[in-house]
Amino acid sequence: MKLTSETTTNEETFRFTLDLNDEGEITEATQITYHCRACGEEVSGPNDIEVAACDEHPDAIIDSVISKVELVDTPTAIGDESDTDVVLFTYDSATLAGSFGLQVRDEDGGLKAICDLDGETISSKTSFIIPDKVPAKIAEYAQAICS
Repeated sequence: MKLTSETTTNEETFRFTLDLNDEGEITEATQITYHCRACGEEVSGPNDIEVAACDEHPDAIIDSVISKVELVDTPTAIGDESDTDVVLFTYDSATLAGSFGLQVRDEDGGLKAICDLDGETISSKTSFIIPDKVPAKIAEYAQAICS
């Protein structure tokens, strides 16, 4: 099954297409990037080829490139207290479905809080899984926030 994943943080927005197996594990992730045909540089800004433009070459054609994203082991037991895990919000989580966040556990290992990737607490009524693998950019961001 394919899942469109969009996770917005204070720093950037991560967008992926995730392939999930029957157990809900991520088996592959792809990402679309936009590049200026004149210089080859990646174009930042809106994730929409219709409005994307290169600052240096505003009239140049913009190409979309779909590429596989590296998957790494999901960061678990991170943070000062080793009490935080990266999670993937599931379809039951309406507006959060497909995005990544953090689970913070209490001293007994029970759920203390559910947070976005920046560590801001969100509703504890969300459904999530701790997948075996996540896109490398998500893992790197979570580890940087939790360190």
